[in-house]
Amino acid sequence: MKKNLANWIVCGSIFLSLSFIAGCGQNRIKVEFESSQNQKARLVTKIGAAEFNRLLSNGYLFTDMKSGKYYFTVVANGYFETKECNVKFGPLLPNSVKTYVVRFRIPVADTSRSVGTIVFSSDKDGADNLEIYSMRLDGSGLTNLTRHEGSDTEPSWSPDGSKIVFVSDRNSGLIHSAIYLMDADGSNQTRLTFSNSRDYSPCWSPDGTRIAFCSQRTGRDQIFVMKARGDSVTCISDGTASDRFPCWSPDGERIAFVSDRDGRGDKIYLMRPDGTDIVQLTDTIEMDWNPAWSPDGTCILFDSSRKGGRDIYIMKGDGQWPTRLTLTSKNYEWEPVWLSNGQSFLTAADLEGNYDIYLMSLSGDRIINLTKTKDWNERHPSWRPF
Repeated sequence: MKKNLANWIVCGSIFLSLSFIAGCGQNRIKVEFESSQNQKARLVTKIGAAEFNRLLSNGYLFTDMKSGKYYFTVVANGYFETKECNVKFGPLLPNSVKTYVVRFRIPVADTSRSVGTIVFSSDKDGADNLEIYSMRLDGSGLTNLTRHEGSDTEPSWSPDGSKIVFVSDRNSGLIHSAIYLMDADGSNQTRLTFSNSRDYSPCWSPDGTRIAFCSQRTGRDQIFVMKARGDSVTCISDGTASDRFPCWSPDGERIAFVSDRDGRGDKIYLMRPDGTDIVQLTDTIEMDWNPAWSPDGTCILFDSSRKGGRDIYIMKGDGQWPTRLTLTSKNYEWEPVWLSNGQSFLTAADLEGNYDIYLMSLSGDRIINLTKTKDWNERHPSWRPF
């Protein structure tokens, strides 16, 4: 009793003003996961300058927390939410503890087997002769769709899964690549652009009537939009910067793209399909590439060099709460593509030396190598649900 009283005198009397500022006890923050399946989720926050980014089953207890605002982000099963915890002054009594609780309700995971067909580019036939292959998501049915001299890359399924738009240098060399269209089985390959420059990075509008793409026909990378049969080509970039990697939102109202218009490297922006209302989403000194809208239009996946190599990140559709999903900073994971369940995505990654196409859950608790090739590289995945 005398010892406790002495502690109280020291803490509460001699340092009374300090007690009111910080308290003598301890603040804790308990992050709880409410889940009927005891599912894993990715918990991300910052404690000072340090990033906390872990895959957990039962939440986490943070101890010795200083006063201030903390933000906790949880990613799992198509769930992506950030909550704030405002830690006030610590308890005044010595050895006392105040616990703040932050709860996340984790939705039930979709445990059905992922199905569908992917297309991708591969150098199986030689580094200077990339070809486009299709394959069912279970690894069966591998088919070469192009079989043409020159490199065929960047395939993208049409929204109804009946067509594939892609890039080829078959007629003019890589610096003068063009946009082509073919049927799902590789037939009826048709050239759409004839700019005598480099046209690349095609992306379908959600209704399948238009294609956005990049072109260097004006002397710098700009974004163009054309009808799906190749006519009515219109530049929607404003000419002030290099704009690349367009991705149409599911509602057709916005296009996410990459630009160096702030003078500090590549960042992700939004604009209307007519090029107006440009909004910057990311702001970092590193490079952010390959935006991909979630099926419901609320989130965007992208890859970034913020931690070295390239990692996959997720952010809200307005650019809030960018969160790292892959933690292999010495490797490259890029070109993310959502599956329609909103819980998984495809990515090209060099996790085993060469590039393969991987299927990953959003939280990162499930990673499957789909192509499993040791002697060549696969890139540019695209997915359809059948």
